[in-house]
Amino acid sequence: MAKRKRPTSHIRPADDRSPDALVRQTTTQSRPPLIKPLLSYLVAIVALFAFAAVALQPISSDLTWWQLSCGRQAIATASLWPSVDLLIHESQGESTSVGAIVSTAIYLLFGASGWMLVRVAVVIAASALAVFGWRRWLGDESADNPNTSAPVALVAISLAALSPYLDPVPILFDVVATAVVAAWIVRRDNGRPTDTRAYFLSLAILFLFWANFGNHCFVGISMVVVAGLSRLWNAMQTSEVRSLFREFAGSVTVAFCFALINPIGWRVWIDSFSQTAAWMVTPPWTLAGTDWTALTDVTWGLSHIVFLLLTLFTFVALLFSSQRHSHIAVTIVMQFFAWTSAVNMPLAIMWMTVKILASPRYWPVSQQPVSPSPAWRSQLQSLLSIAGMVFVLAVMIRTSGWGLDANLDPRMLQNALADAPDTGTILTDDSRSTGMVAWVLGPVQRRDSTGSQSARLHDEPRRALVAGRLVEHRRLFADLRDSQQMSYWRDDESQGGWWLPLTQRGTSLLACSRRDLKLIRRLEPTIWKPLSLDSPVLIYARAGDPIHTPKIVDVLGQRDFVNSGMWDYQPPPSTGSAYDRDRFGLFPARAQPDPTLDQADVFAAMDLQIAALKVL
Repeated sequence: MAKRKRPTSHIRPADDRSPDALVRQTTTQSRPPLIKPLLSYLVAIVALFAFAAVALQPISSDLTWWQLSCGRQAIATASLWPSVDLLIHESQGESTSVGAIVSTAIYLLFGASGWMLVRVAVVIAASALAVFGWRRWLGDESADNPNTSAPVALVAISLAALSPYLDPVPILFDVVATAVVAAWIVRRDNGRPTDTRAYFLSLAILFLFWANFGNHCFVGISMVVVAGLSRLWNAMQTSEVRSLFREFAGSVTVAFCFALINPIGWRVWIDSFSQTAAWMVTPPWTLAGTDWTALTDVTWGLSHIVFLLLTLFTFVALLFSSQRHSHIAVTIVMQFFAWTSAVNMPLAIMWMTVKILASPRYWPVSQQPVSPSPAWRSQLQSLLSIAGMVFVLAVMIRTSGWGLDANLDPRMLQNALADAPDTGTILTDDSRSTGMVAWVLGPVQRRDSTGSQSARLHDEPRRALVAGRLVEHRRLFADLRDSQQMSYWRDDESQGGWWLPLTQRGTSLLACSRRDLKLIRRLEPTIWKPLSLDSPVLIYARAGDPIHTPKIVDVLGQRDFVNSGMWDYQPPPSTGSAYDRDRFGLFPARAQPDPTLDQADVFAAMDLQIAALKVL
């Protein structure tokens, strides 16, 4: 056979090995654009500061002291039902006592720094996931994409939105567990091979811990159910439907059964449902001003804006994704939970963050290799990521600090309760007030066989919600805010007025948050008089009570001094306590805007107008 003649051309081929071509190629490859490494370094530096600003936020959850009080009570009495010992009306206990014991042990061993280290560890883990292997673990085939600026910025912005929920209280474990379930769903739907036994084992461990550490395991099992039903619907006409049904039934059974291993058993599902969908178990008016109210009824901040942006981006991404049928149902369910109850919003943020992280670089997903993006697109992505993280840094750095927030400082409350006798009960308005008073009073003795007890606190809103007592709790405070002292009949034929209920319960003290300005204002002309002026939780005693009269007279003198005397407000200097944002005294003393404005509002509500102006 004759050899085919190679055609000749005057055009030099691309693989020309002439000396000039080699020189040009070597020169081009040895001089990469400077903007790419500069942007990479800038992204890394800004990300480091953004993650640090999110991590270094003082502990500020209203459930902090209630969590610690329950844990201390459980340790002191070897009881897994600490709220039964702490609250007069409680009878069934809670499922999260094990988590409270762990949180309290960390606090007792390491102080507020121990809780801060837990927060820092969560942020470090999330940032490491954003930088290393996030696509490969979740099953995205484009895991070799070297530009990680977008996922890093997404995680930084999401963590900033989740910052109020990263304290070591039950909501933190709810957020972490939601992230794990979301990652499992995305990984499974991306076609990654899954070991069924390992999956069931990890699911069992997760829901076992979720029931003992968190309050929203109902959200987790809802995600498992909805994702499983979506897969069954998509595979209805295929041969995989039987195996998918077995996997679905096994997942739901394992999650449900292992969650029953907790101090209250099967009631964990009722408690979790009540806290997830509070609007279904109590009248909506009782939820006003709480975390369980609808998302449209709360004051919006950074978390809510990020939630809205993630919602828009997620639905747009689902419209162009081949996986939209698998994930749209879970997204709708999480949106429903979030919009009907604001307490579920961080869980929805976590689901959407994981969903977006697992989304491919382009939609729809193609089995063909994705062509590399142009240099300008990568640079624009880096610049937008830097802008987002700079925004996070600017928002978070002004509130950064170490330790516990000043609004959780119990020292002034200790002074107010220092001379209080161990008789009489105490009515508290919210979780922060209940927790701080319980912590200051110390552990109480367990109920004896005759039913007598040393508990002094009436109730705590979350325990009242799950036990069906929230209506009574809210009505009593509504009468206090409306100055309804004497008995009257409500529209539903129930008896109102605060005098008889408090007298029957032997209530000697009221504890209210200084944020409840209407209650403070309405208590001024009544027989209830404050025992302190500047505590985050204000204690009121009855005028004429011989036990509290000396303290009431002392506070009356303080009122005259701050309002009419030579008193001038000065920002407290750093003392190195756990309640100073500047823990180590590195910066000059300066007034913190939020506590200062809160103190001015309290003085104004107490009709100390000149003192309020002095503070401002």
